[in-house]
Amino acid sequence: MLVLAAAVALAATDPEAHMNDRAGPLCARSPFAHGYLHGYEDGFHYADLDIHMGRVNGAPHSRKGGHPEKAVPSADAVSFRSGYAEGYQAGYSDGIGGREFRAIAELRAAAADLEAEAAVAPAGFDRGFASGYASGRQYTARNDAPINDFTYVLGYCLASATDNPGPGYCDAYTRGFRLGYNDGALQRPQTMTAKNGGH
Repeated sequence: MLVLAAAVALAATDPEAHMNDRAGPLCARSPFAHGYLHGYEDGFHYADLDIHMGRVNGAPHSRKGGHPEKAVPSADAVSFRSGYAEGYQAGYSDGIGGREFRAIAELRAAAADLEAEAAVAPAGFDRGFASGYASGRQYTARNDAPINDFTYVLGYCLASATDNPGPGYCDAYTRGFRLGYNDGALQRPQTMTAKNGGH
C-alpha cells in the first residue's frame, strides 16, 4: 500500500517519471508509444471517475483539451496524438471492464532488449511501432485463434515490407503488433460480454 502511494506521489510530481522506467527506451524512440502511455493513464482515470459518478454507458468519456502533446513535449505531435487516442481507448476499456492497470507492464514487454543509451530511434522505428499496433488490432478483429508465438510476425514484416522502411521498422512493427493484439483481444465484443456476465 505504501509503495502504491509513493508511486502515485512520484507520478504527480514528475509526469515523465516513466522515462526512467524499463519502458523508457521505447517511449524515447516512439512518440506513438509515449502518447499511448499518457492516453492509457488518462483513459483509466476517466473510467474510474465515470464509474464513481454513475456515468457508465459503454462510451468513453471524452478528454478535455484535445492536444495532450502540448503538456508533454514530443518530437512528433501527430504520432503522439495517435498513440494517445489508442491508449485512451485501451485504458478506458480496461478501467470500465474492471481489469488491472496494465500499460506499464505491456510497454515494458514491448521495450525488452532496447538499450537506454541508444535512445535515438532508427529511421522508421516509430512508424513501424504504430503500424504494428494497428495490424495487431486488426488481427484480433478478424481472428479468434490466439497467437502464442509472435516470432512469425517479424518474418512476415521482413518478407512483406516495401519501400525500404528502415532498419528498425520490422523490429518495432513486431513490438507494436503484440501490444495491439493484446489490446484488441481484450476489447473484442465477446470478451466484453463475458466480462459483464453475458449482458
